[in-house]
Amino acid sequence: MTSKDPFIERKEKAVIEDLKTAFSGYERLIRQVNLIRAWTVGLMVAALSWLVSGRPPSTVLVFIPAGVALFAFLVLELRERSSLKFNKSDVLRVEEILMLQDQTDYEQRLRDYEFRDIRLSKLTRADKIGHMLDSLFSPQIIFWYGFWLVILVFTAYKLRLG
Repeated sequence: MTSKDPFIERKEKAVIEDLKTAFSGYERLIRQVNLIRAWTVGLMVAALSWLVSGRPPSTVLVFIPAGVALFAFLVLELRERSSLKFNKSDVLRVEEILMLQDQTDYEQRLRDYEFRDIRLSKLTRADKIGHMLDSLFSPQIIFWYGFWLVILVFTAYKLRLG
């Protein structure tokens, strides 16, 4: 094995640490999404129970706060899922570099590698919102929040008729 340039050795260690950070960040984000989902279930079940119990003065007093809470959880989850996607793409980029067999290509890709925080700092607010909106069209998001919205609307509608 040929000796490497000190810059390459230093950057290689930093890139591997970046990979570890991306993995731990990914795990943290998964926990966040699960926590958001747990809160969604808890609040929506409470809202639906209150509606069905017949105790609220009107369905609007439950429906509006429940809808706002559902929207807030949706926004939080979109942000987390957007970050998950960003971390996943980082992990794949680093793994691709580490799998290169050609030493010259490997060293060049290491030189060109831009760390996640640097790339994140270059994103505009519009870019970040765009990434969040891309997550909106995930089948998981559509099913999860669509399910709760349909249940909430259906329950409120049935109570108004009945």
